[in-house]
Amino acid sequence: MSAPATDWPDVLFSTLLEADVRTVAYVPDAGHARAIELAEAEASITTVPLTTEEEGIGYLAGAWLGGLRGVLLMQSSGVGNCINTLALAAQARFPLLMLVTMRGEWAEQNPWQNPAGGAVEQSLRLMGVRTWRAESADDVEPLVRGALAMTSAGDNERRGPARPALDREQGLVTPPADEGLDRRAVVRALLDGRDGLVVVTGLGSPSYDTMAAGDHDLNYYLWGAMGSAATVGLGLALAQPERPVLVITGDGEQLMGLGALATIGVQRPANLTIAVLDNERYGETGMQHSHTAAGVRIDQVAAACGFAWAAEVRDDAGVEDARRRLTACEGPGLAVFKVAPTDLPRVLPPIDAVYLKHRLRLALGFAPR
Repeated sequence: MSAPATDWPDVLFSTLLEADVRTVAYVPDAGHARAIELAEAEASITTVPLTTEEEGIGYLAGAWLGGLRGVLLMQSSGVGNCINTLALAAQARFPLLMLVTMRGEWAEQNPWQNPAGGAVEQSLRLMGVRTWRAESADDVEPLVRGALAMTSAGDNERRGPARPALDREQGLVTPPADEGLDRRAVVRALLDGRDGLVVVTGLGSPSYDTMAAGDHDLNYYLWGAMGSAATVGLGLALAQPERPVLVITGDGEQLMGLGALATIGVQRPANLTIAVLDNERYGETGMQHSHTAAGVRIDQVAAACGFAWAAEVRDDAGVEDARRRLTACEGPGLAVFKVAPTDLPRVLPPIDAVYLKHRLRLALGFAPR
């Protein structure tokens, strides 16, 4: 930037406000310090500090599903963290604007920034992300305004489900009682009498379990972006504070997003509950043991992150208590359900991410755009 550093962040922020941006997710960054300060001082903006950049992609997807438009602020060194999670925006065509301050270029004083700085734009383009550069303060306003418009382009695309579901009765297999809870019985109990409950599922078995309990317009199934279920739920919970939001995921998926528990603990949405179906295995890749089999306690991590309640559940009474807390919106809460390590027949939900996105937004009352 050729102009004084105090000029362009003010222009940037005023452009975001005019475009009705109402939530800003960020990893602390000196280049964005002024924009972050302005966002935190603005009453109409919800700011969400992240532990790592990829959390922001899941969060903004959930926020947009729930009716909030947002942006992600980060430094170039954090772009590499986002590569896997960018599949979420690409497949569902979520509006996603990432505002990246650059390191590792001219006059960089820290050579450790150079490898990432030189690869940022190429990496993003390989993932199908369009990139533009602001070389001066005069570039900021038209560039950001145009980028905000382009992120919404194509959102009118509407398709039907790309894959039909199997007969859900095919997936009901009762595991031995002494090996843990019946995972599908747990999910059915949590969804009983759901009455407006929004559900986000982690990829793999949690999605199959939820589909086996019955498809619903307020279900949002993830087929990728591993580690993002909790942050999508956070975005929905903050955007729809009057609705209970339930994330149903597995131990392997949540272990990949442990930092998200800290982000949720700081925001403290009372209407968010996370149900971790913990079979101590990676079920999609051959039932290898996960870290929970060695004693890692995800519920204790959540408690240390400031969750209103967290529990490890091994019996039906614990399932019922978790369902009561979910309904009463006593969160943020997290329950780890110790389920049997059974390999159940797959009950496949729709795989088309655009269809699932539009279906949920319509169910929440948002007209197609």
